[in-house]
Amino acid sequence: MVRRVVFFTISDQEGASARYRVYDPAVYLERRGFEVEIVPPLPCAGGWRRLPARYAEERRFLERVHGAAAVVIQKRLFSVTFLRALSRMGVPLVYDYDDAVFTSQSRRSWPTRRRVKRRLTAVMQAADLVTAGNRYLADYARTYARRVEVVPTGVDMKSYPYRAARPSAVPVFGWIGSRVNHRYLEALGRALRRLAGEGLRFRVMVVSDGDVDLPGIAVDVRRWSRASEVADLLEFDIGLMPLADDEWTRGKCALKALQYMAAGIPAVCSAVGSVKEIISSGKNGFLCRTDENWVEVLHRLSQDVQLRGRIGAAGRATVAERFDMPIIASRLADLLDGLTAEGLRET
Repeated sequence: MVRRVVFFTISDQEGASARYRVYDPAVYLERRGFEVEIVPPLPCAGGWRRLPARYAEERRFLERVHGAAAVVIQKRLFSVTFLRALSRMGVPLVYDYDDAVFTSQSRRSWPTRRRVKRRLTAVMQAADLVTAGNRYLADYARTYARRVEVVPTGVDMKSYPYRAARPSAVPVFGWIGSRVNHRYLEALGRALRRLAGEGLRFRVMVVSDGDVDLPGIAVDVRRWSRASEVADLLEFDIGLMPLADDEWTRGKCALKALQYMAAGIPAVCSAVGSVKEIISSGKNGFLCRTDENWVEVLHRLSQDVQLRGRIGAAGRATVAERFDMPIIASRLADLLDGLTAEGLRET
């Protein structure tokens, strides 16, 4: 019996979160016998059209639920009215999130904070299962949800050729990500300028949807696209993942680090959030807490190609063992199997 699972995603597949947590796993879910239907949001309406457009979208979503074995809401926050209507349909509900949506990168107004809190609490209470991208997010969800499981973000190893370490007089320090996270890379500028001042030769390459300002450091910016993402990443000698330490960043699921590691590129990361659950510093990557740490680690890796090769190979093995997409998708399929079997018994 084919079981249809409907995913209401936070974006279409151009968005990293939806791509890695829904669109990519969907291929493997279908191999497990699920029929996967993915419903991305409609384009945002502005002004007075926003409220009626939202109601129309919610009605459209409810129509898709009829006959489904399970519904997965991926990080979206719907109205309490919508959630009540969804609950009345008796379809098992999963809420999946991989960001600290209970807080924000930017300052929210008091009404917005209140609305987010109300909707997030409501969906977690209504859900038969919350799947969280890391332990920090899972701990938050357990305050409200009946059942919480950690389902890490995964990457598909077959999409990342092994990039063996190569001797280079001018190693490439690489960063990949969205412009909203540029400030973390820009904060690393102090350490990079110090390295340059000490005479270390290196290049900085950024794959993103916008330009980065690193005063005193030349930056090669490549516009991100799905078609060229991996090819650009394979030009890196060392992968960078700097972060501040706050509520928002502790909820991050270390996608950058996993991408670097999958390709065999040594990942150098701030010791913040779920990356601490993935990297054992000095063995399969490096964790840094201060500018001095960053300077020391980047200098060592720049000068030692054998170290780059050893760390890169260990990082790739970590991803293959724990975060390869078939492994993560199998974990999700097992959870959906359990929910849909419970639903069949109840009916």
